[in-house]
Amino acid sequence: MSHPAQPVPAPAEPGKVPLPLVGGAFLVVLNETILSVAVPSIMRDPDVSAGTAQWATSAYMPTASPEVSYAT
Repeated sequence: MSHPAQPVPAPAEPGKVPLPLVGGAFLVVLNETILSVAVPSIMRDPDVSAGTAQWATSAYMPTASPEVSYAT
């Protein structure tokens, strides 16, 4: 029994592939910058130490920026 030939998928356009990756990397850097600016407020409002705020920031970053591994 012969099977009908499968159509060959068209290659992705080179200009469209990196655009989402670069955009995602930009948003990650922007997010990190906003968080760095917000650290004093994070420390002041709940009255936590610098170490606690740094720990919370360090715990947040890997969950918020998995796009970086794809963009590089």
